[in-house]
Amino acid sequence: MSRLKSLSCLLILLVFLPGLLAAALPAYEFQAEKKSFGWRAANYIAGAGFTADGLQFSITGNDPFLISPPANYPTDTKLCLHLRLYSEAGGRGQVFYYQQNYQETDSVWFHAERGTWTEVRLPLPPLGTATRFRLDPPGGAGRCIISFIRVELLTGQGVTEVTATAKELILNTLIDGPVQIVEVPPFSGYIAATSNAPVLLTFPVSGPLQIPRFDGDRDRLYSGFIATRTNSLGKRETIGPVRFVEKAANISRYPVPYPSAASKKGLQVQMVDDAISLGIKHATFNLNLGALIDPSKQAGNYTWKMDGETFHFNRAYLDSLRIKQLSDAGVNVSLILLVSPNNDPARNMLLHPWYDSSAPNRLGAFNVRTADGVKWLKAVMEFLADRYSRPDGVNGNVWGYIVGNEVNSHWHWYNLGNTRQSLVAQEYEAAVRLINTAVRKFSPSARVYLSLEHHWNVSYQRNLFHTCPGRGLVEDFNRYAQMGGNYDWHIAFHPYPENLTNPRTWEDTSATFTPDTPRITFRNLHLLPAFLAQPDMRYNGQPRRIILSEQGFNSKGTLDSELEQAAAYCYAYRKVETISGIDSFIYHRHVDHSKEGGLNLGLWRRQPNSISNPDTQKPIYRVFETADTPDWPQTFDFARSIIGITRWEEILSK
Repeated sequence: MSRLKSLSCLLILLVFLPGLLAAALPAYEFQAEKKSFGWRAANYIAGAGFTADGLQFSITGNDPFLISPPANYPTDTKLCLHLRLYSEAGGRGQVFYYQQNYQETDSVWFHAERGTWTEVRLPLPPLGTATRFRLDPPGGAGRCIISFIRVELLTGQGVTEVTATAKELILNTLIDGPVQIVEVPPFSGYIAATSNAPVLLTFPVSGPLQIPRFDGDRDRLYSGFIATRTNSLGKRETIGPVRFVEKAANISRYPVPYPSAASKKGLQVQMVDDAISLGIKHATFNLNLGALIDPSKQAGNYTWKMDGETFHFNRAYLDSLRIKQLSDAGVNVSLILLVSPNNDPARNMLLHPWYDSSAPNRLGAFNVRTADGVKWLKAVMEFLADRYSRPDGVNGNVWGYIVGNEVNSHWHWYNLGNTRQSLVAQEYEAAVRLINTAVRKFSPSARVYLSLEHHWNVSYQRNLFHTCPGRGLVEDFNRYAQMGGNYDWHIAFHPYPENLTNPRTWEDTSATFTPDTPRITFRNLHLLPAFLAQPDMRYNGQPRRIILSEQGFNSKGTLDSELEQAAAYCYAYRKVETISGIDSFIYHRHVDHSKEGGLNLGLWRRQPNSISNPDTQKPIYRVFETADTPDWPQTFDFARSIIGITRWEEILSK
């Protein structure tokens, strides 16, 4: 009997442990208790006092902040900071976490709209003992009110999982007491959940809940769901994070498995016929979604019906991509999804509202901040996923969707204005999740990728509002994805040499063999799948897949430099072949391009006085052609002396 009693106690403890741990975490309820809890005004904060809404103060200068008392936190539990505030000025806020001295690397950022309430949950890394917070409210002037600051579990409270079936959404919950379940549009966030969002269900106990997937013509597949309750002040408050669909039970219209490829050889294609003759197995095309949409509804264009509304898309632009010809030749095609400002304002709904017009390459982030932006992004992705997932391949097939370009250098290639890493991760994750959901409606197998360049533990520039380390961005992205409900995102990586003008990547000194390496290039490429194989990075126990979607080697117009370029490809291809978890090596470029910063990365030389018209083939053309054929040893043989090896096995440690 004593053993049975002990077992029963253990089961009860396991059931209620999340609630017990949550209760032990600090919660600063300024609105409810009207006291400071040891928080102090440290810089440019004046007139602090309490109102019915919480702790109120005036901001009297730039860089205002408050500091919390120290508290102890578990190091093996995933946490988030739950914050609700009102800001007259609006803008970016920041929260530091530290034991001794605060620093930029140990902080998270958030965005608050002007003159309204903002509620956020910010994922945190492990904190430890005697940790303080420093809260920097938005703006350099105006009034600010903080209702509460709570440290909570990252997951495990409220709605804990959402599964989609053909007709229903099944919500798993862990809640104590009477609550309401609220549906939240992907762009609206927590404030909608506590104000004007309609209540779907009211119930008193925990357990799975089933709700209809469709509300008339509208598909709830993209929506988030959150539990709310009425607190002692008579106000509705949220329990746990907004959760989105993370499991799909046979919802895809075209259940076709992911195709296996005969090799990893791929190319960013300029000349389709030449690419097919080279025997490529993978290819990418850039696709500007802003140029694809047609809000003017011109006759003859493609159409797509979603949520009871018809959307129109540019037929001529899409047909210019020869996807079907490559697909019919057995090539796995991926699309690089981009958006840039358009001269027609009606086409700019997909462009993120934080886009800065001084962005150097006129490439922006996807708009997940407004209802119109979300609507059009859903529509265009459903149209593409339906078109290119059909089993008959009538339009060709697409197996990869790469979201944006080199997002850790976001100012240059995925512009959200002057934005720090944690906010980039938040906005990017929302876009990737939406795109992944659209793809899953039609294909259970096509993959959605994050795009990163080779800066791993360092940034491309010192300005951390413009660039960030790839590793930090992925770690932040992963926390936001887990908080909202994990899903199967993957990585499209660009392991260029550390010096883009020098093809001798085996000499990269900043590509070390330790996890703190500044860069990941072909020299230490094995570190990337090792990072993604960590338990916390996996999805359903499986590591994320990797494609190398853009990288090339420079030549300088001399025979020696062109032989070095060819040798670099030999080195890279032989190394990639040995690394499991990497599915493709897609070379960039097909032809030298005059507007690529002086680089000549192509398999072909370009015609003089042209941008990228092919002229003659370089030595790399032949090694590329034979890379995955029985002729590779003879064709690659010249490269060993250039690399400085006698046997190809030596490159694994070089």
